[in-house]
Parts: sequence; C-alpha cells; structure tokens
Amino acid sequence: MGAGERCDRASLAAVHREGAAGYDTRWSPVILPPAEAVVAALELAGASVVLDVGAGTGALTPALRVAAPRAAIVSIDPSQDMLEYARARRGVLPILGDAAALPHPDGCADAVMLAYVLFHLLDPEAGVREALRVLRPGSRLGTVTWQREWAPAADEVWTRGIEELEVPDFPAHSSHTGLDSVEAIERLLVAAGARSRRVWVETVEHVYTEANYFDMRTTHGRNRARLALLDDDRRTRVLAELRKRLEGLGPSDYVFKGELVCSVSEKPT
Repeated sequence: MGAGERCDRASLAAVHREGAAGYDTRWSPVILPPAEAVVAALELAGASVVLDVGAGTGALTPALRVAAPRAAIVSIDPSQDMLEYARARRGVLPILGDAAALPHPDGCADAVMLAYVLFHLLDPEAGVREALRVLRPGSRLGTVTWQREWAPAADEVWTRGIEELEVPDFPAHSSHTGLDSVEAIERLLVAAGARSRRVWVETVEHVYTEANYFDMRTTHGRNRARLALLDDDRRTRVLAELRKRLEGLGPSDYVFKGELVCSVSEKPT
C-alpha cells in the first residue's frame, strides 16, 4: 500500500473537529489503560522534557505528571479543538503540530509518547524516525497501536442502520497495516533506527449501556462527522431510527474487547 493510500488527512481532521468532549468522556477511558502501562514502563522519574505526541484531549497527562514529576509535559496535536479542550480540562502545555514534522529541535526530549498515533500517519516509519530525532541519545519512545478488536454486537445493528439510511461516508482516516502485531512493531522500530527494549500486548474490555453507547457513537469520531453532514431534520429522523434499532439489545450486546500492541524503545547512543 502506498503512503498516500494509508489514510485520508482531511477525513482525520473532520473526525477530530468538534468531537473532543465525546472522545474524552466515552472513548478515551476505554483505551487509556494500555497507554498508562507504557508510561510506567518508560521509567520517567528523572525526565525533564516529555513530548506527548498526538495528545488529543490530554487524557494521558495525569499519568505523565505522576511518572515524570519534574518534567515539562508538552502536548502536541494537529487538532486545535482537541488542544483547546485539553488546555481547559487538564491545563496542558499545548503545541499545534504534526507527528510527521514535530516543531522541536533535535535532541531536546527525554521521552516521546506516540499513543494511538502511528496508524493515523501516512508513513509510520517516518513518524518513528521523527520521534527519534527529537530524543536525546539513550532516551525512550513509547507507542501504542491496535492488534485486534472485538466490536460489540450493537455495532452490527448500528452499521447496518447507518448504511441503510444512506448517511454519507468518509474516507478511511487510519490504517493498521504493518502495525498490528508484536513482530510488526519490532520490525518497524528496527527499520526506523530505534533500539527495541520491550514490545508486548495489553488487553481492554468495556461494557457500554444502551445510553452511553448511543452517546459514544454520536458525539465523536467518524460517526459524529458523518451525521454532521446531514441537515437538522434528517439527522433527527436518522437518530430516532438508530435509537429504535438498538432497543431490546441486552448487556452482552454492548461488550467491547481489544488487544493493543505496546512498545518501549530507545534512541541509540
């Protein structure tokens, strides 16, 4: 797959626009624990500068502050909406920027986090090289990517409904190709010039209710962006029909499970 085919950058921007609150309350808590495990594995007690690249709503900031109490934690994200939310909610130091071209000089950081970022990049290997560029020799990089997920049964109902109701679609804004196994991440790190220290798998599981599943699907991400393309009247009708289709599903239909590939590597000295 060519670099330009991995994901659509305009679609990614649309997905992250105006969806910060929904992401932070409904999706971020589900996927936060694996990223926190990587933060712990980075051993940041002596760090002075930590870059949280693709920081989004700043959900990882509290864990970074605990792990690196003397460090300046810098939150970098290409979405102004996400950064404004992160600054208001968590008091982050926000920098508008892209993982593919970090607005920082060579060798300025003691650690870089790329949690749930690489699959949004046109060239993940170049993204790792860019992270290594801003690291001091011997300093560490943490990453989190998806290995696999088991969507709730409710997703089948939702997806069938949104397609049958002809809600406009968006191009893919992510690609997990080459990032979805321990072996793939180890190869990526080595190819980019990093020294792999540990690559492992973390699991997540979350049980939604009908109400917060509906909220999650309509307040952030690709579904929110698709629904935003509809006029008010049509969107109201579509949402009513989708809610009706979810009625009668039980707790087991709202169980989400996933496996994440986590890594810690370092910049060679």
